[in-house]
Amino acid sequence: MNLTYTMQGDYLLPNLEVPEAPKVGKFGMLRRSFLRSHRKALYTGMMLSGKLNQHLQEVDQQANTMLESLLQKMAQERPDFRLISPDVGRAGMPEFIKKFPKQYYNTGIAEMAAMDLAAGLALEGFLPYVYGMSVFNTLRAAEGIRTNICYQGANVKLIGNNTGLSQGPCGSTHYAMEDLAILRTFPRMTLCVPGDPSQ
Repeated sequence: MNLTYTMQGDYLLPNLEVPEAPKVGKFGMLRRSFLRSHRKALYTGMMLSGKLNQHLQEVDQQANTMLESLLQKMAQERPDFRLISPDVGRAGMPEFIKKFPKQYYNTGIAEMAAMDLAAGLALEGFLPYVYGMSVFNTLRAAEGIRTNICYQGANVKLIGNNTGLSQGPCGSTHYAMEDLAILRTFPRMTLCVPGDPSQ
């Protein structure tokens, strides 16, 4: 059974029954009436209303602001602290980068390289934190996390932002739905899942 989602008010709810397939017209195109009734649908088939998407982005922004101030405090108190980012730090941590350029590394869109760098720094006595989009930090870099961080017992902290469906308009490639399930299987991994920015 394929899980689908339906908007009810501002909430995205899973359909727990097998839905009827939409009627298909010529050339396999969905009929216009179906498309008109689902204007807010993303190309992935998951739907987020404007209000829900706005709320998720506001929560993410609050969390990033609080997180950046905490990471700045750590960088100031601990000279061994390092922040590594697979190309999202510029958007999420601009003040940190300005204040602590020698404690920040941008690996580019290369999550596996970020995990390898973090593992190496940890094994040399540094305290590395990797900050990036949860879906890419886990799916693209799963082997690096498992082999180079967990198996080695490296003291690395991973911070996943844009979790769950919070990246609604970006589509299913940016949804972090499997990240926790993957990380739970790795040895020496402790997961903390805050429910709101204050946690």
